[in-house]
Formats: sequence, structure tokens, C-alpha cells
Amino acid sequence: MATYPVWTAPPATLELTPNTVHVWRVNTRSLAPQWQQFIHTLSEDEQIRANKYVADVHRQHFIVNRGILRSLLARYLQCAPSTLQFIYETYGKPQLANFPSHSPFSKECPLYFNVSHSHGTALYAIAFDRIVGIDLEYIRPIEVEPLTQRFFTPNEYEALCALPPQERQDAFFKLWTHKEALVKATGSGLQALKQFDVAFLLKPSLQPNQGLPNWFLHTIEIDATYKGAIAVQGEAVTLDYWLYTDFGF
Repeated sequence: MATYPVWTAPPATLELTPNTVHVWRVNTRSLAPQWQQFIHTLSEDEQIRANKYVADVHRQHFIVNRGILRSLLARYLQCAPSTLQFIYETYGKPQLANFPSHSPFSKECPLYFNVSHSHGTALYAIAFDRIVGIDLEYIRPIEVEPLTQRFFTPNEYEALCALPPQERQDAFFKLWTHKEALVKATGSGLQALKQFDVAFLLKPSLQPNQGLPNWFLHTIEIDATYKGAIAVQGEAVTLDYWLYTDFGF
């Protein structure tokens, strides 16, 4: 039986150390109607990106997702959300470009973050001086074997196919979210999925994190309808699970 983390309201003062990672859960579907409270915090290029969405619902979700990201980061950096600037890696992964002088973080001791959203829910991972990647997937019917052959290693494919057919869909999303979290952490494209082998997730006989000594991996499950995972650079960390509340921005 799956054990789900307990998500609680955040404390008034957020303490982030190199040995902790904060994971925020957000119901973006319920916040989408409030998109106007977030749009003024977005940069000009983000507003241009938002306006490229034809459907109102998609545009509103983009605005809310970016607005919440800015709201969260501003809480840690002790600044206004609209003052944050981002730079983007080759495959679009954003990083902070500026750190306020009064902030506890800097380019030498940066604040890392990553975001994933699926089916009206989003997860935000925020870490101090550790690269982080997170992925969330809504479980839905898929053609498991063709996708596994295309994106997974032979070892992972073998482990998945050894399972009873009724267990393969759940196992696919378990493998996929862990691999995607690693890809997002490293800023790689989908072609890098086969560079990470996480067959140990399905084979208890294998050594945990075999072949991935520089990464801490952990499953994050909201409920039975989602699969999620986080990848953090380095040794094991403590994960704090917070529910997003309006910070007044």
C-alpha cells in the first residue's frame, strides 16, 4: 500500500539548508480563475509567451504557474516577485539570473528550483545549493510497451515486461517520473532518458540507485491518480512538503 506524504501549511519563516528540499503542492485548477492577480508579476517575455496560447484556459494556467513560481522564489529571496529575472538553458530549463544583495542566497550559494504540472496540480521543488528536478504525471491509459522500448534502457524494459500486465501501467509511470526528474535536473532533453537506468525501482534485488551515485531519488505520490518523483544532486536530503498559500503578491 502506498504511503502518501503529509502536506501542511508552511511556517511563517521558511528555513532552507543544504540538507533539506522544499516541495510545494499547488492546485492550479482552483487558482486559474485568479490569474489576474499573478499577471502583473510576470516579465514582458513571459506575458508574450502567455499570449501565444489560443485557449483561455491554457493561457490562464501558464500565468498562474509562472506567477506562483515567482511568488515562491520571492518568499525565499525576500524580494518582490516582479523583480526576479531568469535565464534559460539549452532545453529551456530556467535558472535565476539575479539574487538581491540582502538575500541569503547568491551566485556562489544559489537557490535551485524545478517545476512540474499535470492535470490541474503542480509540484515545485526548491533547494539550496543543490541541483534539483521534479516530475509529476497524471496516471492515464497508455501503450506501455512501445514507449518503454523507445525511451527506456533494455534493463528497464526487461524489468517492466516481467511484471503481470495489470501492473505495467503503474510501473511505467514510476520509472518515467524518476527518469524525467533526472533529465530535468540535468537540463537534458528526452534523448537523455536512456542515460539513466532506474530498473532498481522494479527489482528489489538490485542495489538502490545502482549506477546513480551522485543523485538522491525519491518517489512523491499525491494520491492513487498521480505518480511523482524528485531527483536531488548529492546525498540524501530531508523533504518538507508544503501546501501553497497566497503570499499576498
